Amino acid sequence: MRRIHVVANWKANLTAEEALVWLDAVGPQLRLVDRVTVCPPFPSLIPMMERAKKRGYFLRFGVQTIDPTPSGAHTGDVTVDQLPEGLELCLVGHSERKAEHGETIETMQAQIVRCREHTILPLVFFEQPSEVSMLTNELSAHPTLVYEPASMISTNNPTPASVKQTIDSIDVVASSLDRLLPRRTIVLYYGGSVDTATLPGIIGNATIAGVVVGHASLEPASFLEIIRDCR
Repeated sequence: MRRIHVVANWKANLTAEEALVWLDAVGPQLRLVDRVTVCPPFPSLIPMMERAKKRGYFLRFGVQTIDPTPSGAHTGDVTVDQLPEGLELCLVGHSERKAEHGETIETMQAQIVRCREHTILPLVFFEQPSEVSMLTNELSAHPTLVYEPASMISTNNPTPASVKQTIDSIDVVASSLDRLLPRRTIVLYYGGSVDTATLPGIIGNATIAGVVVGHASLEPASFLEIIRDCR
């Protein structure tokens, strides 16, 4: 049976204390069959992982970014070597990282390599399929790619019509990726204004294997509704 992977990207939201409150609201509602991963800010990561393990919540964890270099003299950065064991994935190339931190294709290439060295799944974001073609040497045989036009992020307040138009274009995007990466088995996710209103149109497309949820993941009630709809 097809199970949609639900990934929560909290960005720079919720304190460590608020994160634990969220965890105790969401965790008990999760089932073994659910595939749900949360990417909190770094300060909340270890406390959440420890509590989830202790209380037996069916929840996985990831990180929003990593520094592409090994550990060393990189003030303010977190490298993959410093991450706790048991992480499932790392977001790579989110449009906000590109816009606000100047991350480039070269940055993404290095991050993908570092993730794969540590058996962490790189969730690679792209806006145009042509971006993916520049990552061919770093991607695995089964890359997980996230179609995320920057204009569709909820903080950019896209119109319902533009969101629908973007969702309707998923098949065209998927076909382009197949042409660009003919020897890869692509796992395609969607990110950008994922909420209870847009979700039916997104997961109604059989091509989509997962969704990355931003703002709608911060409130337990709305996030749990999304999880239920993805079962």
